[in-house]
Amino acid sequence: MRSAFRISDPRVRSLALILAMTAGSLSPAAAALAPALRPLLMLMLFLSFLSMRFRWADARWSHAAIPLVGVALGVSGYFLLRPISESAAFAALLIGITPTATAAPVISRMLGAEGAYATFAVLTGNLFAAWAIPVVLARIGAGQVPEASDLLRPVLFTLLVPLLAARLLRRLAPRPVHRITSWKLAPFGLWLGVLFLTSASAIAPALSERPLRALLPVFLTAAALCVVQFSLGRLLGGARFRIEAGQSLGQKNTMLTVWIALQFLWPEAALGPALYILCHNLANAWQISRHRPDPDAA
Repeated sequence: MRSAFRISDPRVRSLALILAMTAGSLSPAAAALAPALRPLLMLMLFLSFLSMRFRWADARWSHAAIPLVGVALGVSGYFLLRPISESAAFAALLIGITPTATAAPVISRMLGAEGAYATFAVLTGNLFAAWAIPVVLARIGAGQVPEASDLLRPVLFTLLVPLLAARLLRRLAPRPVHRITSWKLAPFGLWLGVLFLTSASAIAPALSERPLRALLPVFLTAAALCVVQFSLGRLLGGARFRIEAGQSLGQKNTMLTVWIALQFLWPEAALGPALYILCHNLANAWQISRHRPDPDAA
């Protein structure tokens, strides 16, 4: 009976993700703790990077294809849905142009894949997004246009500081690194905290401030794009990088586009990226529930 409730059990991990999202979505007051999001995420990435191989030789052509496909899906979805629903159209646009989430390498490793591929996807995707998002928003005449540096600076800081710190520690103190990397569940525990605070900051306001009928077309758009992006990502990755590429296209840095919508567009525009947080993390929970890890890795 005890083994059925081990945190290493994929079903328990999946349930923990869903509970963290639900608790955050029902706790709007926890949004006051949102400043802790970046430190938690950076610590989670640092722990993951400590045990990750990272070589420039691991770059693949699909690292260039993934952000291009995302932008193409967002722009085509916008023009397809605009005659039907303006809110759904903007949801499709912002979700599509959102780059890979900085946590994608962590989830890739939880699914038994090599996190270095997703790390490259975070770097290339966010660099591309810093240029593409201002161009796309200017073309469609949506609000103020953010500067590329405004988008790039916070993402690169969040990703590169833990990456460089992990590589430096691996080089200077390999023995403590071996001890730290034995804490297999630490990144997952931190991810639950990140997920709780993200849900409280982005999903809870959407649920409390808008009627469910207004949320439905945006949620359906987010859910459809979630299925399409995870599926296309797996195709782009081929047999070798199927899981990593699926995460790289499907798991999005939605807090970036939530911030863009609130800072440069209008509050309702943040609804699509906010609801996509729910969609892509439900997809993560489903994948984790199906994954059967190596018992020695748990």
